Amino acid sequence: MAYFVFDLDLTLADIPMEVYNELRGIIRIPGNTNRYDAYSDYVNTKADQEVEIIINSAIHNGILRPNIISYMIQILTLKLQGLCKGIIIYSNNLDLINLEFIRDLLVVCIYKSTEDIPIDTIQSLFCLCIHRIYPGRPRNTNNPPKTWSELQTIMLNNKQACGITGDTVSPEDIYFFDDMIPLHRLVTELPHGHYFHVLPYHKDGGNVNVIGNIIESDLQSLQFAIDVVRSKSLSGGRYKHTMKNRLKQKKQMRKHKYSKKNKRKNKVKKQN
Repeated sequence: MAYFVFDLDLTLADIPMEVYNELRGIIRIPGNTNRYDAYSDYVNTKADQEVEIIINSAIHNGILRPNIISYMIQILTLKLQGLCKGIIIYSNNLDLINLEFIRDLLVVCIYKSTEDIPIDTIQSLFCLCIHRIYPGRPRNTNNPPKTWSELQTIMLNNKQACGITGDTVSPEDIYFFDDMIPLHRLVTELPHGHYFHVLPYHKDGGNVNVIGNIIESDLQSLQFAIDVVRSKSLSGGRYKHTMKNRLKQKKQMRKHKYSKKNKRKNKVKKQN
């Protein structure tokens, strides 16, 4: 079962520290232990209007990577179809609250883009937020390597959050996205086609192409991974069945073709 694992800074989002400090309290909905369930209570209130301002700012001023919400909705659909477990944010950002802010912002943006899906269902899409000093990670470096053994250990220590029922998780389940160069050790530890280096996203331009009024960033690799996960289910079921039917039809057509050919030959022989 697939997991989509994302780096935070310059992969999912680009946001200055002062903006984190100013805005994260609004998104977290203070005074509620379960902020997601409480979000619907803020409709038509000043607090909701504040959240609306932050969401619009995030989308239109480039806090989140352009078009990321449409891809998140696709991943949510995969989860609802039982094709993936969810999303993990795996970052060397020092402060956990920064990861949680972007996670919360993504949840609210997805909710407002779908609306018919309960917000607690969207919340369950995000399994873990792993920051630089997450328990079990090395503390003696500002940029610890991201490794399969570390990620696997953290996931197995959080089985319920990750939806793991057995005693192991496979590297084949992981689709990892990071902008860092040099690449993390995961690049040699995950199967080919499971580690994706994305161009670093800078909200002020950087490696983002602007075509007319459409902003396109390097997300082709994410669409590729989503399509791979989707196609795996087809290859395990309907796709195989369809191919089997097609082969059967071809065989019948060939048989029919040769049968017609033989009939013509026999007819010619009789005439002679």
